[in-house]
Amino acid sequence: LYNKLKEYGFSFPSIVHPHAWIASNCIMGEGCAIYPGAVLHDNVQLENCVLINSNVAIGHDTLCCSFSTINPGASLAGGIVIGPRAYIGIGSSIIENINIGENVIIGGGATVVNSLLEKGTYVGVPAKRIQ
Repeated sequence: LYNKLKEYGFSFPSIVHPHAWIASNCIMGEGCAIYPGAVLHDNVQLENCVLINSNVAIGHDTLCCSFSTINPGASLAGGIVIGPRAYIGIGSSIIENINIGENVIIGGGATVVNSLLEKGTYVGVPAKRIQ
C-alpha cells in the first residue's frame, strides 16, 4: 500500500510527540511516529514508517529499518540493527551490537543476547525461537 500511494505522489508526515526526546543528530524518514516518553540517543536512524511507542529507549548508532515497530517500554542498547518489518514486543530488551532480521518478532519481555536473523517468533530470557 505504501509503495502504491508513493506512485501517486503521496507523502507521509512524521509525527513526534512533544514529550519525546530525540538527539539532534538523529535521522528520520517519512511516516514515522514517535510516542511520549521515547528517548532516541546519538546517531539513531529511522527509515520510513517506523513506530516508536511510549517509553522506548534506543541507544546510540542504532538503525530501525522501514515498517519496524518498537512497542512500549522496550530498551535497545547501542549499535543495533532492527530489520524491515520487525516487531519488538512490549518491555523487551536488546543488548548492544545485535542484528534483528527482517520480519522477526520479539515477544514481550524477551531479552535478546544474540543476533536473530531468521524470520520467526522469539520469546524468553534469553530469547529463543518458538516458530
